[in-house]
This record gives sequence, structure tokens and C-alpha cells, in this order.
Amino acid sequence: MVTLLATVLYLIAAALCWWDSIARPAAGVPGWPLARAAAAAALLLHTVDLASILRAEAGFALTIGDALSLWGWVIAASTLAAGFAWPLKGVATFLYSITAFLASFAFEPRTYPEAAPPGIAFNAHVALSTLAAGWLSITAVCAVLLVAQSTRLKARRHDGWVRGLPPVEILERAVFASLGAGFAALTVALFTGLVFVYDLKAQHLSHKLWLSVLAWTLFAILLVGRARYGWRGRTAARFTVGGFLALSLAYLGSKFVLEVVLGRHWG
Repeated sequence: MVTLLATVLYLIAAALCWWDSIARPAAGVPGWPLARAAAAAALLLHTVDLASILRAEAGFALTIGDALSLWGWVIAASTLAAGFAWPLKGVATFLYSITAFLASFAFEPRTYPEAAPPGIAFNAHVALSTLAAGWLSITAVCAVLLVAQSTRLKARRHDGWVRGLPPVEILERAVFASLGAGFAALTVALFTGLVFVYDLKAQHLSHKLWLSVLAWTLFAILLVGRARYGWRGRTAARFTVGGFLALSLAYLGSKFVLEVVLGRHWG
């Protein structure tokens, strides 16, 4: 029931953001304050839901569904916080919708054995990996929206959903701010992950490691290209989406194979 209510509130927040920024921006309805209130209430319920799961599991040993829900929590919390500093109403429409989808995946506690027992290093690794995934999800969404916005503006099409997005400069700053935070979290997550890896083949972690390294490399290249050559637009979007897909396969794809196919768990 808590999961369902949180999901509904996220959808309400997304709808209010859409109403305020895209549908009727001059109607006088305070959609943005109401959206933030709905998102805050949803985040509170989401936190209670996740806290009960973490207590039951005595750490971050989560199922695929629980991991997706935690992933969504990071997106929602970051979106809510960023909304107080930046005009992100149009972007929040998409991010809260994604969060509602991810929050609905919370499952019951698992019943299969551990391939890596929870501990301080394990919990730190999963927490940092989730932070990285959440922040880099925001990066990918903002990068795609930035390219779409630039394309429509060049075609002199200023109507529709484009008018609800922040200016190009602000959206671009959001892309690289979330990218920097996500890259830092991913870097530390890779190092903490090495602590509990004792046999890549036996723990079925080879694909996860190499896909994570691939994602890290793509994001590192993008950051260097941005600093030295001023990469932006489609180039930045390609590296962002490529890195995000590699990271998603590394975590979710590997969890699916290990948990669903092999019936084991490593977090």
C-alpha cells in the first residue's frame, strides 16, 4: 500500500509539473509548489518503504525490484533538491514519471542464498553504485532533452513541451553537474567493489566488472572532451547514453542473470 501510494504521488507531481510548465503556464494555478509538495510526500513514503526493506535484509542485499526502487529514490530526492535552486519544472515532469515507474518495482525480501555476504564494504559499494546510477540517469535524461530541445529550437519550433524546459545553458549545466557527481560516485563504487570480489568467475561478476569499466571509461572520455574540446550537444549525449546503457547492463543485467537464472545473490 505504501509503495502504491508513493507511486501515485510521484505521478501527481509529474502531472502538476507538466501542467505548470507545459500545459497552461499562465493559468495562475500554483502547479510547481503543489508538485514539490506531492513529490516530498511521495519521497517520505518511499523512504519508509525502503527503510523497511533494508531493515528486513540487514543491509543493501536487495532484489532487482528493490534496487530499481532505490534507484528511483535517488532520482526523486535529487530532482526535489535541485528544484529549489534551478528552474527544472519541465525536466521534473520526466524525472518524476521515471521515478514512479521505478518505485513500483519494490518486491518482497528474497529467499535465495548470498554469493557475497553483506558487510560494510558491500553496503558502501551498493549505496555508491545506486547513487551513481541515479545521478547518471538524470544526466542521460537531461542530455536527451537537451539535444531534442536544440533540434526544435533550430527548426524554430518553440511550442509544445519545449517551452516547459529551462534555457539551454541551464539544462547543459544540469547535464554536467549530475555527470560529475555520478562519475565521482561510480569511481569510488568500483574501488569499494574490489574489496568483496575474491573470484570473478565463481561470483559471476566478470560481465558486471567489464561493463562498469566500459561505462566509467565513456564518462571519463566525455569529461575530458568537455574540459579540453568543449564537447556538448549530440556528442555529449552519445557518450552519456552509451555510458548509461553500459552501467545499466552491468548492474541490472548481471543481477537478472544471477538472481533469476542462477538463483543466487550478490547485491
